[in-house]
Amino acid sequence: MTWVTGGNQKDWTFHYHPKHPPLSLELEAAFNVLGLFGFDTCPAFAFNSCNWRYYDFVAGDDDDPWNQGNAEPVQTWSSSSMTYTGSRRVIA
Repeated sequence: MTWVTGGNQKDWTFHYHPKHPPLSLELEAAFNVLGLFGFDTCPAFAFNSCNWRYYDFVAGDDDDPWNQGNAEPVQTWSSSSMTYTGSRRVIA
């Protein structure tokens, strides 16, 4: 997961790379369903190929308990996405 800022944009970008390239057709199909894009020269993996997806940063409002933004859910998703043994075996 990387934090990207530029101009008025802030977002998190998640990069995934197969531990044993090339990416299988099944995993590629799953990534497509999940909305991940392919990138041939990914800086997160020594300019090898990866798949990625970004999530816009949404700021919360300290005065509104129902509007806490999306920082916590995105970081929770990031840490939990690699806790499953199957995920750790096929992607980095």
